[in-house]
Amino acid sequence: QAHTEGGHWGRDAIKIALLDRICSPKLDATILTVIKDCPKCKNFGPTHIHSLLEPITRRHPFELLVGDYLSLPKGTNGYSTLGVYLDVFSQHVWVFKHKSAGSAKTTVEGLAQIFNGFINPETFMLDGGKHFNNEAGTNKLLLHILKRLCAPSLGEDEPQPASWKNLPATWPKHLDSAVHALNNRLLPALKFSPKELLLGLIVNTKPTPLEESSSVLRPTDALTQIAYVEQQRLDCYEETV
Repeated sequence: QAHTEGGHWGRDAIKIALLDRICSPKLDATILTVIKDCPKCKNFGPTHIHSLLEPITRRHPFELLVGDYLSLPKGTNGYSTLGVYLDVFSQHVWVFKHKSAGSAKTTVEGLAQIFNGFINPETFMLDGGKHFNNEAGTNKLLLHILKRLCAPSLGEDEPQPASWKNLPATWPKHLDSAVHALNNRLLPALKFSPKELLLGLIVNTKPTPLEESSSVLRPTDALTQIAYVEQQRLDCYEETV
């Protein structure tokens, strides 16, 4: 039921949806069996089934960056297209709005902003991946946030069709706030936010005293930070797989 009603989710998404109400030592095996036996998923062939059973995972930021374009109803100032890029490990997203359809030029410009602000990824994959399906995953969550920013009176539990066609024309004004919410939300399975994972931020610790933070960085401090980040990534990868 969780698989079909949720839009034929893959292994990880189903498990996250069920963990708060089902505890079973054979939960993973049951989920895999349901996906394998789903007639609708079978119709898309073995490649589709494999992607649901073995989703793409990575062990550190910028190991794999994926991107795609979304066509939206024309909004304020004529914006009608979003270029969406996602770091597979951290789930951190970058979103750029455009007034025309996506092209090689807009792709290069978007990637240049990411590369110049952070670092070049080891691999970049454009389109063809399940990460940016308009009705699931990151895009569905982005739609959910944008709709509520555009219409604050909309009830959280009020049923609304998950369609970009119903998005109010004011959506460009709220895009930055929606992306901020996405990147700072707590990922239930990983216990960190995308921003914390991308930047290796230390959480749940006391702030460093001013006199110490303004002193010369000691090699031991750098090594401690590196060790923390590496353990953080190992823990998250273990939860992912």
